[in-house]
Amino acid sequence: MRKNRNRKKGLQKIGQKYDAAFTKILELTPKDDTKGHDIISKVKTAQEEASVLNSKVLDLILATKNDEAVDFMNKEVRPAVRQWINAVDALGKYQQERSQMRYEEAKKGLR
Repeated sequence: MRKNRNRKKGLQKIGQKYDAAFTKILELTPKDDTKGHDIISKVKTAQEEASVLNSKVLDLILATKNDEAVDFMNKEVRPAVRQWINAVDALGKYQQERSQMRYEEAKKGLR
């Protein structure tokens, strides 16, 4: 039981690091970048949905309902986390495209 609580604390620390990095992305995204903010919104929504489900899994584990936790994880959590991952991937791809565009603009300015 104690081991599971330590895992929960560890996951919370990872979540805090993720939140700090995500906040930085928000700060660096220009206010007029509507596409970027749309993707960010999708990431937030997917994160919130997955986080609620992940919390339920942790609660089941802490209640030593491991079989129920595994079943819930496979049926409910995995698809939600997959959506979150896909949204984060889309944001990363978009950020790379924006960086490439800025690089090309900077190169033109140097000529």
